[in-house]
Amino acid sequence: MMIHDKIATVLKPFVGITLSTRQVQVLVREKYPDTNPTSIIPSDHSGPNPRSGRSYCHCSGKPFQIFAHDKGGYKVLDGAGGAQAPASSANTNMAGQTATKARSMVATWRSITIEDAKSAVKAYNEGTYGCLKNPALDQQARDMFLEGLGSTSGKINRQVDFIGRDYGGAAGFKAAYALAPDIARDIVANREQYAQVALAALPILTEIPSREAIEILYRPFVKPLHGKSNWQVWGTKFWHFLNPEAFPIEDSRVDKFFVLADLNSVDKYLRFLNRFREFALSHQEWLPHLRQVDGGLAWCDNKLWDKMCYGLGE
Repeated sequence: MMIHDKIATVLKPFVGITLSTRQVQVLVREKYPDTNPTSIIPSDHSGPNPRSGRSYCHCSGKPFQIFAHDKGGYKVLDGAGGAQAPASSANTNMAGQTATKARSMVATWRSITIEDAKSAVKAYNEGTYGCLKNPALDQQARDMFLEGLGSTSGKINRQVDFIGRDYGGAAGFKAAYALAPDIARDIVANREQYAQVALAALPILTEIPSREAIEILYRPFVKPLHGKSNWQVWGTKFWHFLNPEAFPIEDSRVDKFFVLADLNSVDKYLRFLNRFREFALSHQEWLPHLRQVDGGLAWCDNKLWDKMCYGLGE
C-alpha cells in the first residue's frame, strides 16, 4: 500500500481536524506499524511546496489531497477538496473521540495536559484486563499483598505467579509463567533481606531508592528465556505492592510516556525513577483533580500516576 493510501485510510475520521506531524505519524503507525515514520510527511500531501513549487504526492492540488496547511499544522480534508466534517452526529462524535485519542497517544511527561490526565485515569478505571475491570484486578493484587511479602515459599510463589500471570507482569509472554517458581525460589532463599530492602525504601518523593537496593530486588527477576532475561515489568509490579510509595510501576505504556527506549536494566529503572519523581513533584497541583476523577480507588499517588500512563493507551 502506498503511503498516500495509508494516511488517507487512517485519517478518515479526522476530517476538519488539524493535526501535527507527530500525531499523524503515531496514528498511521498504530494501524501500519511497519511504516517508516520518516516516510510519513504531511507536507507532501498538502499541495505544492510553497518554496520550490514542487509536488511530492500525486494528490497535490487534486480533490483527493489529504491536508491543507493550517497554522503550523495540517487540516485533514474530506477527499473532495474541502474540510467539512461528516454531517452525521455519529461520525462527528467518532471524529471527536479519535482526535482525543490522537492527542493522548502522543502525550509525554513534557507535553501532557491536565485534561489528558483526567481522561486517562477515567479510561483506566473503565477498562478491563482479561475478564476483569482494572479496579477489580487492582483489589485482587492488594489482597494478595495485604500482609506484605509472603511468609512461606507457597505464599511467595502465589504472589509471584499472580503478578506475572494475572497482573500483566510477564507482559504477554505466556511462556514466562513457567519462570514463577524459579523467581519465587530466589526470593525465598533471601527472604528476610528482600523484605527488609523493599520496606526500608523511602517514598519516592522523599528520595530515589539506592542502586544497591534495586539490584537486590531485581536479581530474582533476571531469568533467561527465549532471548529475554530482564523481566522488569514483572519486577516493578511486584515491588510496587511490597512498598507502593517507593516503587512506581514501569511497563511499556509508562516507558512511552516518559520516553524511555533503553533495554531493561537496573540503570533503566533508575532513569525512570528520576523522570517519574521530577514529573510527580512538578504536577502536585493536579492531584486533587485526578483523585476526584478516580473516586478514591487508587491507594497512593504513585498508582494514580500509573493509571494516567496506562489510560493514555486505552
